[in-house]
Amino acid sequence: MKKVLALILSLCLAVGGILLLVEANKPANAAGGTVSVQVKPVHKLVLTLSTLSVDFGVDMWPGDTATAASPIGVTVVSSKAWNLTYDASGFLPAPAAFPLASLKYGAASNGTGAVPFSSTGTLVTGAPKTSKAGETNSYYYTLTIPDTAVSETVYTASVVYTAIQ
Repeated sequence: MKKVLALILSLCLAVGGILLLVEANKPANAAGGTVSVQVKPVHKLVLTLSTLSVDFGVDMWPGDTATAASPIGVTVVSSKAWNLTYDASGFLPAPAAFPLASLKYGAASNGTGAVPFSSTGTLVTGAPKTSKAGETNSYYYTLTIPDTAVSETVYTASVVYTAIQ
């Protein structure tokens, strides 16, 4: 019986020692907390133009055609896929106005392949999101002055570019 009691006492001491060891590794006073991190990327759409006017660099007579020396750079920065459209109007004043189609746009600096402006149009469709630097599309303007234009009259047209996501 002494052996049984000694064995039980030994087992109790061993289990107690293990429990003390586990308790010793646990902080006496512990508190915890959770930090939740959320981020919502910004929605961005920016359109900038390299210049706000076109200079054909030459005196133009009725019947002349000229292409601007520098293109209009249209830069779009977009966080989503985008389209680039335009709305155009002019050439005024009336009654000496002449057709908007006299003004053309294209990629070539010599006017080759230029396309006549209409009152509205789409230049870029389904372009992917851009880097922070954006994507620039350049358009050279070519103008043909009709023979019916009145000399010394200032004609004005406008092209409004719009980026759409």
